[in-house]
Amino acid sequence: FLIPLFAVALSTLGFAQNSEEFESLNSLISIGGATVNITPTEPIRMSGYGGRNTLSEGATGQLYAKALAFGEGDEACLLVTADLVGIPAWLKKAVAERLGLPLERLAICATHTHSGPQLRGLLEPIFMEEIPSEEMAVIGRYSDGLVDKLVAVCQTALGDRRASRLDWGIGEVGFASNRRVLEEGKWTGFGVQVDGPVDHSLPVMRVVGEKGELRAVFANYACHCTTLGGDMHSIHGDWAGEAQRLLEERHPG
Repeated sequence: FLIPLFAVALSTLGFAQNSEEFESLNSLISIGGATVNITPTEPIRMSGYGGRNTLSEGATGQLYAKALAFGEGDEACLLVTADLVGIPAWLKKAVAERLGLPLERLAICATHTHSGPQLRGLLEPIFMEEIPSEEMAVIGRYSDGLVDKLVAVCQTALGDRRASRLDWGIGEVGFASNRRVLEEGKWTGFGVQVDGPVDHSLPVMRVVGEKGELRAVFANYACHCTTLGGDMHSIHGDWAGEAQRLLEERHPG
């Protein structure tokens, strides 16, 4: 239920080119975008649930990394999103070094899907056991290949730069909840804490070309990608991946 609900909510925010829901920068800047598929090609340990210690069984959804490049010359910077549970520090450093880019000019964000692959050096203690060496070898191959793909998608985005306008707005979507159930001030487990603090704001940034065409959308919403649960054993981007897919389907190009 949550997957189509979120996509419908996004589609109502006014992504049409003449929407009045957004504020705009006054000047055009150089912006480029690119996408690369990062779905694992072999069975791999999945991350996000400590009790799930089996390898993935194929993929029911595809995972992607997407990059936006802003500015020219020494002012260029990159914003990257990836359908992963998190981004270890070594990964950002490796990508920045390969690009010859200062760390402060690169941001890599994770959608936090709990149905994605384990990365080297990320959340390994959640399994409460040592990961077998043969599984670590697979994780290592995927992690090293991911660096190559993130570098490539950044380079493609840099090569795609052309004059564009940045618009931004803030909507609201209500399905996220506080999941820390408290009794007498103590945490008793996961569920729905009705009176707990929760952020329902949905900030959205869009990139619009000189002719008014929608080139890219960046959205952020504070809700774990746990729609599919810990018994999910195939790769999937969860609600964030599905929201991306439907937005791109409804806004070709």
